[in-house]
Amino acid sequence: FRAQLLLKSEERKKKSSVKKEKKLKKVSPANSSYEEEEKEKEKEKEAADYQYSEESEQEVSLAGSADITHPLLYQQLAAWRRQEARELGRPAYTVLSQAALLGICRQPPVNTRELKQIRGIGPKTLEKYGERLIEIIDGYLGLASNYSN
Repeated sequence: FRAQLLLKSEERKKKSSVKKEKKLKKVSPANSSYEEEEKEKEKEKEAADYQYSEESEQEVSLAGSADITHPLLYQQLAAWRRQEARELGRPAYTVLSQAALLGICRQPPVNTRELKQIRGIGPKTLEKYGERLIEIIDGYLGLASNYSN
């Protein structure tokens, strides 16, 4: 029984060392083609994620329209989010989550203090996009008040 355990232990060690060697070969500077392939795969994956996020956003905007109290604001913010994501080469949900987008459209904040209270708006989002979001909201509220008068 001990001999079997020792054999299994030796087999595991060999497998582990083979895996480590393979990793070292993949990461070694001499094998730059591997790194290039990995970067290309990552870019393709990001592009697929980005395409998916645009399609899913369109579906959400249609499916969740009953939940959106300010549909014009939603359209403006969604368009801004798509444009920002394109410029950054990232999926739209990484710029502003769907939860945050819907939260803003349910009860539009008028300042960054109110914006910070919305689910999905954290310190990073507030710092990076807070002023721009308030500008878009102010523009919408100004437009909306012109129609109500």
